[in-house]
Amino acid sequence: MFRLPGDAYVYAMEDKLTVALTPDFDGARITVNVSVWTTYTSGDTEQRMIDFTARLTATKDRNAQLWDLPTLTTLQSAGLYATNTSPTTVKLVGHISSAALRELEELRDGGDFHLGLTHLKGMLLDKQPALRLHQAEASAMTIRVRGGGEWAEQVQEVTNASYIDLMIPIIDDPELATAAARLNQARDLIRAGHFNVAVQLRQVLDPVREYYDTLNAYKEATAAGVKPKDRTEVQRFAMVVQSTYAWLSSYIHDDEEVIKGLDMDRAEAVQALGNVAGLLYRMGRDKRTAGTV
Repeated sequence: MFRLPGDAYVYAMEDKLTVALTPDFDGARITVNVSVWTTYTSGDTEQRMIDFTARLTATKDRNAQLWDLPTLTTLQSAGLYATNTSPTTVKLVGHISSAALRELEELRDGGDFHLGLTHLKGMLLDKQPALRLHQAEASAMTIRVRGGGEWAEQVQEVTNASYIDLMIPIIDDPELATAAARLNQARDLIRAGHFNVAVQLRQVLDPVREYYDTLNAYKEATAAGVKPKDRTEVQRFAMVVQSTYAWLSSYIHDDEEVIKGLDMDRAEAVQALGNVAGLLYRMGRDKRTAGTV
């Protein structure tokens, strides 16, 4: 609530806050819509034009001290608000960087989070008793953001903050197309908060293992008497592929005692997605170079 000269009060409705992202250079434009209205307690009902500013913060804890949190961005009203006794939507607009969006994705960890609106100020020119700039400040407000729904879709549209960009060269190759589709499925699951993507990613490795014949190369690399320093590049690469395959298998066949109940968290899922995407990218490049796609 703001108290203005002439005993006019501007109210902002916390339960009517909404947020939207649109593409912008190196990040996104973030718009917070605030529903406000004005009441008058005296005979002065003169309409006033107000310019709003605010700071935006983020937290997982609904009860966090918003004023102590780092500022994501500064918001400013897209236009002047004309005081009105009926609810009116004020658009607060700011720029949020790709780095900040990545931090938010880490913060929400696939779930919901809260955006905090602090230092919400209204500024206007007051004519009485003399022309001067008047400024009023409201208490902090929070917006609960459903991370697994519309927010995640908006983040995906405006930046690559919510996933690892997958650069898979595909030239009319059904095998590569199927593998890339599974990568995309795994990425979407991670973005939605479902982190155990071992099944999808292990399937992506099947054509990689076949193309490079990694199982036989791995057996040669680990044969008795072969020293690590004597392993060829092909053998070392095969060990990377087979080790990744075995690692992913541990999240699928977790009935063995030493890995019983093993489950992926977000960090492991992102690591696995990056590892497998890189291996598929290499296969696509090598097939293109060899003229087999």
